[in-house]
Amino acid sequence: MPPFPRLTPEAGAGSSYYYAEAAFLAKLTTTFRLARLAKFVTGWAAHLYYWVYPGIMISFMGTLVVYIGQLFNPDFASGWFVKALICFIFAGLVGGIAMMGVTGSTLVNIIINIVQITSLVF
Repeated sequence: MPPFPRLTPEAGAGSSYYYAEAAFLAKLTTTFRLARLAKFVTGWAAHLYYWVYPGIMISFMGTLVVYIGQLFNPDFASGWFVKALICFIFAGLVGGIAMMGVTGSTLVNIIINIVQITSLVF
């Protein structure tokens, strides 16, 4: 057994968090007093990132599809409903890839890479 778990059996399954918190709290200067608050804020920021990022990605891709479509046809997706429909379709595609899991998303990534490399070469 490594030395850290023997020295600190109360660490448990989330030991990396315990050791990080213990390292911050071991220093009793005023700089490290707010270690728990910093850990809490960092954790919430990470959770918010993973909840907000998909929405930003969907809205960006919807905007990009409408922009590219309007380059060729100025009347493309001029109404709000069509723009929302494009975003819903893209969200469904991303959700489908996520539902397939790592194997499915890796396969989709390989296919996308093949298409990109083929278009660059030819």
